[in-house]
Amino acid sequence: MPLQRNYNQDITPFLNGDAIEIGKSVFRLATPDDNIISAVIGDNEIGLDDARENLELHLYDMNTNALVKSVYIPLNERHLYVRNESYNDYIQLGLELWNPERSEDSILIKYLSEVPSGFYTVVINFFSDEIGSANTREWKIKQISPSRSEIIIEPLGELNQIDFQQFVYDSIFVTDFDALLRVIFNRDGQNIDFYSDFKQQFVRRVTGEGKIYLEAQNDAYKNRLNSALDRVFGEIFTQLEQRSRQEREANRFRITRQGFNASVIEITRQVVGNNISEFPEGGIVMRNT
Repeated sequence: MPLQRNYNQDITPFLNGDAIEIGKSVFRLATPDDNIISAVIGDNEIGLDDARENLELHLYDMNTNALVKSVYIPLNERHLYVRNESYNDYIQLGLELWNPERSEDSILIKYLSEVPSGFYTVVINFFSDEIGSANTREWKIKQISPSRSEIIIEPLGELNQIDFQQFVYDSIFVTDFDALLRVIFNRDGQNIDFYSDFKQQFVRRVTGEGKIYLEAQNDAYKNRLNSALDRVFGEIFTQLEQRSRQEREANRFRITRQGFNASVIEITRQVVGNNISEFPEGGIVMRNT
């Protein structure tokens, strides 16, 4: 299977420039303004949690396309680095094969010492260990489908529940989550209509009162309500952003739907409660939050 370790991939279509086959492959291109790339690459550091991220290096004979050598290199060995962050609008990475200051740890000595000198076609894949790692036995095959195209696996022991939940449950990558928060709460001032509708949806959900009720109020009522909502949403945004940062610092890079819902309920109740007096009529319509 193509994503297994040391997979002997047919690289002929890539060498022939077959765009369709290249598109199906594991080749990746990412621009600097990509949300993930902007968080993953910075200050010449690579990766999010490099203790569980790795690089696969495959060498193929240029004449026969036969696989000569495959090696598995953890990113925390620091062989990969940023060469240029704005090279023709793309991130340019460097792979250090030899370093005279630490020659015994260089890729050429540590991983490729048995490979003869010559010219090779190189395929590089990047992977992250989601549950367990390629070097440990933590799973076993429980059942194989009749077509032999699917399997059911089960753990051999206790799993890290946080890793399991982030991998299995509905989730969003933390940098995409941060970007989505900025859109929802209009932090860039470019989503006014969406933000206005969001406020109305919020009031209707919390109070049970609809748009007609809000439109029937006088301007003073509306202005105070809008001002209170802006303040509340600003605090909710700040606390959600802080939660997201805490998750990232703890090397949890996905926000699960379950975790998000729990955080929103907890934070909203707290923030609205702390600002209840800022709402019209002493916050009577908001007291069911």
